Amino acid sequence: MVTIEDRTRPFPGSAVWDAAEILWAFLQLEHAPAAADVIVALGCHDIGVAETAARLYHEGRAPLIVASGGVRPGTRDVLGGGEAVVFRDRMINVGVPAAVIMTEERARHTGENFTLTRDLLAAAGIRPASVAVACMPYMERRAWAICRAQWPEVTVWCASSRAGLADYVDRMWVRDALPAAAIIANLVGDLDRIWAYPAMGLAVEQPAPATVRAAFDMLVNAGYGTKRAPTTLLAPLPTPLTK
Repeated sequence: MVTIEDRTRPFPGSAVWDAAEILWAFLQLEHAPAAADVIVALGCHDIGVAETAARLYHEGRAPLIVASGGVRPGTRDVLGGGEAVVFRDRMINVGVPAAVIMTEERARHTGENFTLTRDLLAAAGIRPASVAVACMPYMERRAWAICRAQWPEVTVWCASSRAGLADYVDRMWVRDALPAAAIIANLVGDLDRIWAYPAMGLAVEQPAPATVRAAFDMLVNAGYGTKRAPTTLLAPLPTPLTK
């Protein structure tokens, strides 16, 4: 457990913290939980995603879980193994029957999380009409947009730990020694990809209000990320499939 202070954590009420809060709120979708045919747990460094998938299963949201994700240097060092395998083990530890968990162990990025999971299920004769996606809080919007583009035949909604930014930053620092600066940079990176991916055919387009773009620009200028979104998208937010 980390006991030293995270010196990268912005002071609440500072310009950086306020901008991060704006991105944090935008990147979550607040979908209302519903019944689904399968839960897809998107592999990452945050073991809390496996716990979210387990919670959805215990709530009766879906009868089957697919843990998706390969062995990647960025997450292996935190998890101690491949994403899907570590997630499966964690879900079993919190009471999910091993028999209802499938693992997809090759995905290298979010697009492959969906396409390889789809192929895995199809090979088993399973063609879901609806999918519940368990992911990190700030990844909900990007995951939804990618799933809509890569797996358009399913209805999708997203779920996460629903922690506030302050609680999430504290949790990730204490548990994994992940500093606040890295999390804020991740917020910037996720939003940058949300804007860039549609032109590549990787995700559906998701415009953003001016306040979100201004917060993004502020954080980039403050050093939290180096990329720029290719266009300024100022329009009403898209309506989620389930909310």
